[in-house]
Amino acid sequence: MVALVKAERIESKFGIETLVFNGAKTERLFVYLHGSGEFGKGVEGQFEYPGFATLLSDGVLEIPHPFAIACCVIGENWEKEMLSNYLKKLSARFDNPKIDLLGYSRGGEGAYRIADSPHVNSVTVINSRLPKPYCTDTPLHVIHAVDDQITPIDSVRAFSRHVESVSKLTEWQGDHYCIEPIARSKVWFNWIMEST
Repeated sequence: MVALVKAERIESKFGIETLVFNGAKTERLFVYLHGSGEFGKGVEGQFEYPGFATLLSDGVLEIPHPFAIACCVIGENWEKEMLSNYLKKLSARFDNPKIDLLGYSRGGEGAYRIADSPHVNSVTVINSRLPKPYCTDTPLHVIHAVDDQITPIDSVRAFSRHVESVSKLTEWQGDHYCIEPIARSKVWFNWIMEST
């Protein structure tokens, strides 16, 4: 039986609630953006369905660096200025490591918006709407479900062919809600560690 892992909950003046797993200071910081949590419930909503929070909490997914799950709890979208200030403050809390940013669904939209921030080392976007326009040199890994109900895979393929910073496109068998098997697979983690 795997032991439960305790997460530190951080409140923020930026309208973002955060759970941090493995709060040790290291040279990397993973930040996962996920809308407002399932059904707008903030960090509690992260446990409604299997995903990063449940896998980390259950000790199934082990990451050797701090992993912050950020939930935007005001409005429906991540505002660039708010997110930039949040990432700067969060990075300072861990002695200013570069941030490997992940974003799922609406969180992916936020990740696209902030990809050019000096705090961001890499960006991984999972099952998100595509940005218009998009231009940054930050390495980008797009993971997208072939049966995503929101953004057709053909649009993502075209985006990946025309955006120079796309380092990799991973097509995933599943629909928009396949975050748990993607998280569990560590395809995102392996790319980050090999590419940056």
